[in-house]
Amino acid sequence: MQMDTIVQTHSSNPSGPSTGDVYYNNVIEALLVYNGSAWVFTDTLLNASGGELLDYTISGTNYRSHTFLTSGRFYLAAAKTVDILVVAGGGGGRGTFQSPGGGGGGAGGYQTFASQSLAIGAYQVITGMGGAGGTGESATEQALNGENSQFGTLTASVGGGSGGGYNGVDAGDGGSGGGEGHGAGNGLGTSGQGNNGGTAATESRQNGAGGGGAGAVGQNASNANNMGAGDGGDGLSNNYRNGVTLWYAGGGGGGGGYSGGNKSSRGGRGGGGNGSAGSSDYNINDGKDAMPHTGAGGGGGGGPIQEIDQSDVRGGNGAAGIVIVRYVR
Repeated sequence: MQMDTIVQTHSSNPSGPSTGDVYYNNVIEALLVYNGSAWVFTDTLLNASGGELLDYTISGTNYRSHTFLTSGRFYLAAAKTVDILVVAGGGGGRGTFQSPGGGGGGAGGYQTFASQSLAIGAYQVITGMGGAGGTGESATEQALNGENSQFGTLTASVGGGSGGGYNGVDAGDGGSGGGEGHGAGNGLGTSGQGNNGGTAATESRQNGAGGGGAGAVGQNASNANNMGAGDGGDGLSNNYRNGVTLWYAGGGGGGGGYSGGNKSSRGGRGGGGNGSAGSSDYNINDGKDAMPHTGAGGGGGGGPIQEIDQSDVRGGNGAAGIVIVRYVR
């Protein structure tokens, strides 16, 4: 004979449970079972879920991390004290059409929130996408800012600013600001999250500047012969994901310009895309994409010269951000 089981619904953990008791929590919208010492999710038998899980040990302390490479939810069946890293999407590097190099994209805003006391519940996690690199010079071909990232109601990390370019297109403001292109302003960073982009060379070299990183400003471009465009600003390191120091939120390098852009630039430590040299070869000119899921900025495109002058050159794409939650287990 089949017997129906009635599962009770509560908004918090019932008191005085027995091992094997099950109830439906209508706050986190999940079935929980009591394992004799704690309420855990019936599907994972853990008291927290969401994202990619990893267990690791640092100096004898056992941690568990939940890494969100895309947006989702973090669920808690028991109150916890957690550490949180929130990195926004990086800005796209500026493409170009004529000889001036494009500015590098700024890194997405970088924030850590240590020792946060979280109650039982479901927490929205937003992981911002990186901004697309510019594909030329027209109004429809501009690089884009990265998107914001956020955990719950904590202060959002601001998306990185796009690289600036020729024809008075200013670099974007953001978590970190985009690097200036020839003849346009640099982008400004957000206090506590990143740094400003660098300034471009104003003379005949026409080199673009590096985008700002979480740990340093974007490097200014040089007018000196063969010195090239500005490097991206370095990001910052963190070990929440796996106990190993990883770098995030580097700025994109600037693109080289005419008569002095035959030296490519370096993206900032933390995944920033390299800026490209000015060249007559499309394979060299395109700015490089940022390293995935670092919140870094894309590299600026190098100015096309000689037979490909006045041809569209793309900037590198900014990287999507990342959100990591970790706690002692």
